[in-house]
Amino acid sequence: MITVYVANNNMAIAAKEAALEDAQVVADILLDAEVKLGEMLEGIDKSASKLKGKDRGSKGGTTKKTLPPNIDKKQSHHAQQLSKHPDVVEEVKQKGFTMKHFP
Repeated sequence: MITVYVANNNMAIAAKEAALEDAQVVADILLDAEVKLGEMLEGIDKSASKLKGKDRGSKGGTTKKTLPPNIDKKQSHHAQQLSKHPDVVEEVKQKGFTMKHFP
């Protein structure tokens, strides 16, 4: 009976470690994708968002920058910040693998 319990416990530990490793790989891929998204968003023409003529001030504001569908300003900002700091992203990924948790 104890042998079966130990075997089941070892299998559970192995399954947990495999799931953790899979999650770390997915987190790594997700960070890489967000960096790539940030690079692509930096390339969007920003000329439409500059202040021009009478549109300035408290009444007008700026023309809205065209973002891809389902990407809001906050997501765009975060992705662009990640793409500007690839060294930090790489450090976080390495730290996650050594500490056995995902970023």
